[in-house]
Amino acid sequence: MLIFYVFMSSGLIGGVYRTLVEMDELKEENFFYHLIKNILLSTIAAFLVPLFLSLADNQVVDTLDAIKPLTIEFYKMLGFALLASVYAKNFIDGISDKVFDKVKNNEKTVKENTDMLATIVEENQKLKNEVDKSLLYAKIAKTESYLSTNHIKEGFQLIEEVLQSEHFYTLDSSEKCALLINKAYAIKRLEKSRAGLKHALAVLREAEEECPDNIDIWYNKSCYLALLKQEDELFELVRKVAQASPDTFKHYEDDEDFKEYLSDERYISIKKLIVQ
Repeated sequence: MLIFYVFMSSGLIGGVYRTLVEMDELKEENFFYHLIKNILLSTIAAFLVPLFLSLADNQVVDTLDAIKPLTIEFYKMLGFALLASVYAKNFIDGISDKVFDKVKNNEKTVKENTDMLATIVEENQKLKNEVDKSLLYAKIAKTESYLSTNHIKEGFQLIEEVLQSEHFYTLDSSEKCALLINKAYAIKRLEKSRAGLKHALAVLREAEEECPDNIDIWYNKSCYLALLKQEDELFELVRKVAQASPDTFKHYEDDEDFKEYLSDERYISIKKLIVQ
């Protein structure tokens, strides 16, 4: 409450002082108008002192509630208030400019911090994506290891995990197709039935949509078709494999899935064309 009276009395004193200073320039009929105007202006200026001190990072503003008469803080505050009230107009204009400058600086700082934060978030996301992709490739390599060491169930489960990963889309077409080929192989090994072979073929057809000219898909499809004895489509694929990759065609000779057709005239005729 004391500080309120300090500001009010400072405004009154400052207003009277400003009016007395201007008295020579005032007409008699305008004296009371200017007196009231100056007192109001000076009082406003006095009440702006705490804002000014806070902008100036002055520690006095932190002790406003503790100010008592005859203390150093009291006289400091009284002096600030009187000074502000005497030079009310200049003081108000100056503090307004200071406030607006601080607001602008704060806006600039906020924008800079926001931009910096956005950059950090973007960099962190890139780093996370790189780490996630590295982990994805590690899992893919592990699926190959599982399948090659006859741990088919574990390999299949890991393949499914990779296929359902949110980063699966980052793989290129050949990598996606290689995974699907391995999935089909795992299904064939795990289900061991005609239904399993048909399931494996469905996976390879899905892979073929991604990689329509992939020779490994053609070769694996032909082997599963051989087991299912779907001969029309089988020899059409065998011919495509032979024309596209004679080296891949040679694998039929040692493939258990295809052994029943090694003596088939259709296979032999295709083989002769390759030899020629």
